[in-house]
Amino acid sequence: MKKTLLILGAASALILAGCDESKKPYEPELDTEYNTEMKSPTNQDEMGDYTVAENPTFPIGTTVIIKSEHNKGMKDAKATIVGAYETVAYSVTYKPSNGEPEISDSKWIVDEEIVDENDVAFEVGDKVTTTANRQPGMQGTEVTIETVRPTTVYMVDYVDSTNDKKVSNYKWLIEDELIKEK
Repeated sequence: MKKTLLILGAASALILAGCDESKKPYEPELDTEYNTEMKSPTNQDEMGDYTVAENPTFPIGTTVIIKSEHNKGMKDAKATIVGAYETVAYSVTYKPSNGEPEISDSKWIVDEEIVDENDVAFEVGDKVTTTANRQPGMQGTEVTIETVRPTTVYMVDYVDSTNDKKVSNYKWLIEDELIKEK
């Protein structure tokens, strides 16, 4: 009888352990979990179809301060511009293919990261498939376009303020999210 109760109790504990309904949003914990897991090009010559910005507000080599927080540890971080490209940037909402909760207003993907890109910008509400691979479960997913910004996008190197790890070739920031270091 005691053995049966012990087995029944252990089985119940295992069943209940799988019933955690907490659905907290995904927050990257390691630098390899966001935007650095892909093989990022190391210079503008490797960017293929991207159009290099001729006169960007922040030329390559400029030291800037990041004013947005796409990921923990970005806001107010010092960064160096390593690429500047003319394109259309989109914020998007999507359901990651890895089962994580829906991500709303994710910034930014660009025209060059959309399957079957158009010669003209997509519009708010359009559903497209992205080739971007900066977040787990992002690549190959259908995304809904939330905002459209013809702009210069910047690739930067910065040091994460939460763990002091260098993030190389972070994609993408736009001019509104950067200020020149004084």
